[in-house]
Amino acid sequence: MKKCVCCFLLFVALPLAAQKNLLPAAKAALGENVAKSVARQAVAANAARQIAGQAALRHTAAQASAVVPGVRVPAAGKNAPVESRQRVFGKQLAQPFSPRLEINAIQFFNSKKFMQTLQEKDAFLQQLDCKHSKPSQQFAATLQQINALKKQYASFNKDFSFELSLAHLTEFSRFAEKNNQMVLAALPHYVQQIQWVRQYPNQARHLLAQESGPAVFFKLARRLEQEKLVIVGEYHFVRPFQRAIMDLLLAAKKQYPARRVVLFTEFLALPEQQFASVQTLENYYRRILPGSLPPQDLQDITEKVYAKQLFRDLLKNQVEIYPLEDGQQRGLIIQQGFRFHDTPLAVSMRNKTWARVIETKMAEIRQTDPDALFIVYVGLGHSSWIKPVSLPKFFAAENPVVIELSLNSDVAVSSAANLWAEDEDFFTHPPRQTSFFFWKGADAKALAKHTGFDYLLVVPQDPLEKGKGKNEIS
Repeated sequence: MKKCVCCFLLFVALPLAAQKNLLPAAKAALGENVAKSVARQAVAANAARQIAGQAALRHTAAQASAVVPGVRVPAAGKNAPVESRQRVFGKQLAQPFSPRLEINAIQFFNSKKFMQTLQEKDAFLQQLDCKHSKPSQQFAATLQQINALKKQYASFNKDFSFELSLAHLTEFSRFAEKNNQMVLAALPHYVQQIQWVRQYPNQARHLLAQESGPAVFFKLARRLEQEKLVIVGEYHFVRPFQRAIMDLLLAAKKQYPARRVVLFTEFLALPEQQFASVQTLENYYRRILPGSLPPQDLQDITEKVYAKQLFRDLLKNQVEIYPLEDGQQRGLIIQQGFRFHDTPLAVSMRNKTWARVIETKMAEIRQTDPDALFIVYVGLGHSSWIKPVSLPKFFAAENPVVIELSLNSDVAVSSAANLWAEDEDFFTHPPRQTSFFFWKGADAKALAKHTGFDYLLVVPQDPLEKGKGKNEIS
């Protein structure tokens, strides 16, 4: 049992070596049980310090990226070879993944609730069979199959899905085992989707239409007028995307002023919820009750909120906003290890909670406004049609529309990158002004579901924000 408890503490936070001078004194003066409590408090404090330190590193890196040329190349530099841009981005992805370091995670590790959770999990740990700490032959075989598939179909990874939304884990744990099984099941389907488009006449090049010009957001809003549910996916920390969301929603409000426009977003947190018993990642479930989720107001949009100016401006323009992110569930995922946060298994867990929130709130709003337009603003890892357990798949009956956001300097690593050759004009001469691309013809919806997007909204890069956020999609 003691071995299991120690393994768990090591797994959740950091090695206890830093507390080696504290524990003997605590044991002598306070007794073994109290010493364990002191150790747990030290673990939690240490974890919080690490999170804060990582946040500082992210801030420093973001400042550096504004000065040092990064992944993205401004439109004026479009003549740079596509493969060079991909090579630079690939090097960035080869570095350790940056954890998501929102303030609610820091608060979670500092909270009494976290300490209580550690204590209550002792009973759970006693029931664990220690043989699960050793990798099985099946885990090794799954890993081998994943690596073989990713090597065989490397040309289907120009958008780096293998490292992002189809990421596998090489170090064994029960979480890693489940995640890798999901990856192995998803990879053949992902390959088949892209192969379907590649085998389409002319690889469907002639069916990707384009709209641009000064009224581009009104044109897109007009095309969305008959839709009920629109899911918009971005990669994070890119201000032009936030401005594009603003312009699109305001254009929709002007196009159909009598229609209620509602935004759901992962970037705002659900209220904390009390549970009758301890929640582990394996048994966590949040019940969403009708009437339990009020809309956000300006006081909810603090300085620490992601895209705070976007949300403040939307609220001022009478766009309703509802949160999706469950901080308690996210805390349980973070306990598994920061690298696990963006894996397909973790993303699917979050998506299931989000889908319950959206479904419950949509039904509630439709009682008074059956024609309401619902927009979901999330990371690209949650929105794409061809990602595992993605949000649009939960709402097949709604026939949702997926919009993928891309900078004009990044279309060579957008979802479309897997379809055509690198020297395709679409990649080498991206639009200099805001444009959207969409599938046309009788197979438009089928093409969307085999490529990931119904609309690809391409916006010019802000030259002051080069290199930010491409590896943050979930």
